[in-house]
Amino acid sequence: SASWNRAQVVKPQAGVLGHLPISASMSGEPDSKRQKVEGEAEVVTHKGQCHCGEVHFEVEGKPEWAAICHCSICRRCHSAPYAELCAYKPDNLKVTKGEASMSMYNCDGKSKEDRYFCKVCGSKVYSMLNHLGCKAVHLQNLTSPNHGPDGKIHEDFKPSCHIFYGSGTISSFDELPKFETLPEAFGGDGKKLPNDHHDTR
Repeated sequence: SASWNRAQVVKPQAGVLGHLPISASMSGEPDSKRQKVEGEAEVVTHKGQCHCGEVHFEVEGKPEWAAICHCSICRRCHSAPYAELCAYKPDNLKVTKGEASMSMYNCDGKSKEDRYFCKVCGSKVYSMLNHLGCKAVHLQNLTSPNHGPDGKIHEDFKPSCHIFYGSGTISSFDELPKFETLPEAFGGDGKKLPNDHHDTR
């Protein structure tokens, strides 16, 4: 089935994967840090961590894009029907605690993704998407905005599409576009599938 390491993609362009500017309401997040640079807009620093708290990370600003990936590698590595990815420029993601407690997995040593995880609890921290030149954190690991059990997904982090939907196993009935592989912004053919694809194939 289709997977990231098979895809021939280019650096994503503006389009379906874009997001709205960060809202002023973000300043109310208790764990967010707002940094003011003279002559520039304020940048919000968000925090996240693995499940046990051994590894902490920070990301600056809103993600470059956010998408739900149904590829077979993401599904197996996460033991889940899909992975929710929020991409950042490499310099905008920093591990602030527990870097020595992390390990990396690369599928067969041939994948275009290096997947970093906590050695203590096993939860994912981020993936280096070498073919796209960015790092992707996982939506549910963010603690500011609070995406935990008593929180909700902030508007700026909501995924804008499903990718590798044809490789998946479950149907999703949200209003987001479902790409069989990748949108044109990622160098794919942009072919879309219906919501009920996995119920009718």
